[in-house]
Amino acid sequence: IEEEDKKSLVFSLIQSISGGLPSLDSSRRDPSSVLDSFSLSLKKRDKELSRNDYVYLLAIAVLSRNLASSSQRCDCGLQAMKNRLSGVSSIVFYDITQAAEKFLRSGVGTKDSLISCVIDICMSSPKGLNSTLNTGSWDEAITSLKSVKHTI
Repeated sequence: IEEEDKKSLVFSLIQSISGGLPSLDSSRRDPSSVLDSFSLSLKKRDKELSRNDYVYLLAIAVLSRNLASSSQRCDCGLQAMKNRLSGVSSIVFYDITQAAEKFLRSGVGTKDSLISCVIDICMSSPKGLNSTLNTGSWDEAITSLKSVKHTI
């Protein structure tokens, strides 16, 4: 993707999400219906998405934002996210969990930081969405995310 197109994509994504990390920027959490819709869109195979597609990146941003926030707040939110992510491909799981962890590790918590993390994770790897990836387990991902909260 060309640099000008990438800048336009980043701008559009920043305008499309509701906030950064709610505990740091006082933004509102996304409603469960929005989260459910994005996770469902990542599970459907009707339309082939690529990892640099606007809809894919937006879904990853919204879901990784919620996962990052939930890992700091409550186990009930984590259980809901576990249910939402059940059935996504290994590369989608990887993108969401890695973007959430990178976002938390950034310590910034802004929308710009979130989108930067998502772009870095999703566009730095040439793997396609049908690639298989050893992502580890849900429990490993959550343990890693929870360990970050002490650095923020």
